[in-house]
Amino acid sequence: MIQKQKKEAHPVTPSLQEALYENKILFKELHHRTKNNLQLIISLIRMQADKAQNTLEAEHFIDLENRIHAIAQTHEIVNHADGLEPVDMRHYIQALLESRSEDVLLKVQNNIILNIEATVQLKDAIYVGIMLNEMLSNSIKYAFSDEDKKHFIQIDLQEREGVCLLTYKDSGPGFDEADIKEDALGLALIKTLVINQLEGSVILNNNTSTEYIVQFRL
Repeated sequence: MIQKQKKEAHPVTPSLQEALYENKILFKELHHRTKNNLQLIISLIRMQADKAQNTLEAEHFIDLENRIHAIAQTHEIVNHADGLEPVDMRHYIQALLESRSEDVLLKVQNNIILNIEATVQLKDAIYVGIMLNEMLSNSIKYAFSDEDKKHFIQIDLQEREGVCLLTYKDSGPGFDEADIKEDALGLALIKTLVINQLEGSVILNNNTSTEYIVQFRL
């Protein structure tokens, strides 16, 4: 019987360690500069929003600002993490909620239920962040009109055997998709991101409340 020889692990040389370290620093610097550039764009949008002619126009600028901020948040997290990827989604989603504390947390009186157990690659994390931002914006605009009701937002994100399952639910009354204006971007953007970018599926339950069920492979 011929015995297979075990392959010896090649030690990491000091020069290779140095190259890996420099590569890591360069990537972190790239994320840092990207985040700063996005923050500059956000500042320009805010300046333009201040000059808006009416409330509707100002709201469009605010929506755009929040979308870009969702992207910037991922680069902020990667820049401060020990590794480059994947992104800890619990940390990311909590940071995203905190960045919108004035409008989100105030509406639900801090009643946000999180069940997050997933790590996602940077590219996909950005798409998830933009989706959640749209879902939050829709909840704020349409779900919490009944001020006497105790409202909530629930976000579940689980990773099982290479598949991510995202469930988002609010305590609103639901809505009829036929009533959505043709120029409304939020719902169309969510579906586009899931189907075209994440190559996943999305189910919308909106009879008695609003619930999104998104599934995609890592």
